[in-house]
Amino acid sequence: MNRILPIFALVLGLLVGTAAFAQTAKVIAPASSVIQLSSNQGQLIRLPRPANAVFIADTKIADVSVRSPQLVYVFAKGIGETTLYALDSHDQLVVAQRVNVAANLARLKEEFRKLDPAMPVEATPIADQLILTGTVDSADTADQYVRIAAAAAGGDKKIINRIHIS
Repeated sequence: MNRILPIFALVLGLLVGTAAFAQTAKVIAPASSVIQLSSNQGQLIRLPRPANAVFIADTKIADVSVRSPQLVYVFAKGIGETTLYALDSHDQLVVAQRVNVAANLARLKEEFRKLDPAMPVEATPIADQLILTGTVDSADTADQYVRIAAAAAGGDKKIINRIHIS
């Protein structure tokens, strides 16, 4: 019993001492403001101070080209959301900002107008999908709208078709 108590105290001391030195990782949340991009477009961003490392969390959604220590070009590659990070030479955060890439709705509306100037169908982005609403006179016309929207959204699985046929 006399030997067990000192061993127990030693083990307890080691556990408490180790816990005191252990540190948890700090999670860096992105800023509340968002860089909004349309598919296949980009935006030039001026950083508040020079960065040593700049990267995008999901390069399937967007990527970055560093033009200078304070100037980066963020360009859209796919529909969705990711985060832009920039760190200085001491690994201190310069920027953590969300990047949202949506389908190019201006281009899509232009294509819809070519199909019918009255544009009876509208496209509304929801996450990485497009919801099509409106009324057309035939299934063939509705299919044309769906195909145009699918080309803009990156595939027909990204389209929710709520077009009515009169």
